[in-house]
Amino acid sequence: MNHTQLTITLLTALGIGTACASAADVGFDDASAAAYSDGWDNFDDGNTGGGPGMGGWVFGGNAVSGTTVDIASSAGLGGGVAAIDTDGKAFKIHDTSGGFVDVFRFFDPEGLDAGQVFTMEMAVNFRGGFKGMDLRGTDTSTIFNLNVGGDDYTVGQATTGSGSLGNAYSNDTRFTLEFVQTTLAGGEWTVTRSGGIDDVDTGTYTGRAGSIKLYSGSQGSFGEDAIYYNNFSVTPIPAPGAAACGLLGLGGLALRRNR
Repeated sequence: MNHTQLTITLLTALGIGTACASAADVGFDDASAAAYSDGWDNFDDGNTGGGPGMGGWVFGGNAVSGTTVDIASSAGLGGGVAAIDTDGKAFKIHDTSGGFVDVFRFFDPEGLDAGQVFTMEMAVNFRGGFKGMDLRGTDTSTIFNLNVGGDDYTVGQATTGSGSLGNAYSNDTRFTLEFVQTTLAGGEWTVTRSGGIDDVDTGTYTGRAGSIKLYSGSQGSFGEDAIYYNNFSVTPIPAPGAAACGLLGLGGLALRRNR
């Protein structure tokens, strides 16, 4: 048995090869992707990675590219907020007509699998009207909601953890949302707030996550009334030994040097 065969045999026995293959199964998208170089349009899809992850965006009836939905810097919220930008860009929703705007994205091909994790980021300043996101089941029913409005930040529709996350105001509020689909019957959510105020809240949801809805309604005309989103990802829960994936590269380098 040569050095290469021995290394592969050892890695396989340790489960490292399997962990590395799993870790590559990733879907990721942000507002700096080439798909949005001409703006944010219906059916645009900047998803990258080794797995299907997420499908293209689907606009609701009132969403208009460049007007109510756009690609822009979250610094437009004021207060120095630009924390969720990638290369100065994020997804922006802002309807100043007093109406309602929503956009959707479905998880490919049939929803999150057990063991998959979905994450995203949200940035807000003013809290008038209502705006936020829904995690929806495969039947499009809401199984989790994070809403900003009425001078509060609230979770609704969750199995556990619903209610106010604390209404203390900060002009540079950023939320990182994580949903772990533990089984096809449900999962766990975590909302991490950062910026001027730090806080972490957790709970559970019931159902298989099939899509998300991003929305904004009854907003004022100030730039601070908009809501921004970015950095969407679908990844597997790290498998045991996944941290050792780098050994493959190091082992390969060592083998090349020893030949």
